[in-house]
Amino acid sequence: MLSLFVAAAVGAAGGASPPNPLAMAEAGWIQCYRPDVENKTCRSIASYQRTGPGTYDNKALIAASTDATLEIHTPVVIKNGAVCGFVRHQDVIAGTLRIRGQILEPERAKPILERIAKAIAPLAHDEICTTYESSGDEFSTKVSVGGTYRPDMDETGKWIDPKDGYTVSP
Repeated sequence: MLSLFVAAAVGAAGGASPPNPLAMAEAGWIQCYRPDVENKTCRSIASYQRTGPGTYDNKALIAASTDATLEIHTPVVIKNGAVCGFVRHQDVIAGTLRIRGQILEPERAKPILERIAKAIAPLAHDEICTTYESSGDEFSTKVSVGGTYRPDMDETGKWIDPKDGYTVSP
């Protein structure tokens, strides 16, 4: 979907808590979805800032078109090794729309953000949980919506250093 809910899960034996799926984010790394390593581009980039025990602000930068990007912030929580959250109308409406790198004025952005919020409204009441299947700095996601696995929403990605110069591009 918007590539803004990403996470990793590792099964735990004997009732132990699974490792933090955002440990790489806490070490300063960010997630690049659908990476093009040669051109240093990502379809979207996600970063996480801890807001409390097991809770984070997920900042997603999404390539909306060749000239436009959308930045939104959503709260997420770690549950049983997955990163879970909701696509909330208010988060989309509060998003930042950029055209060719320039922030679009709120009055011009509002109708576009309203259309995006309306398009994702069917998911607004269902918790979206994402787990990782990791291999080094690369991963594939497994996405569940309202407890139902949605393979059509799975993506590939890699952990990148913010200093590596990756940008978002469709």
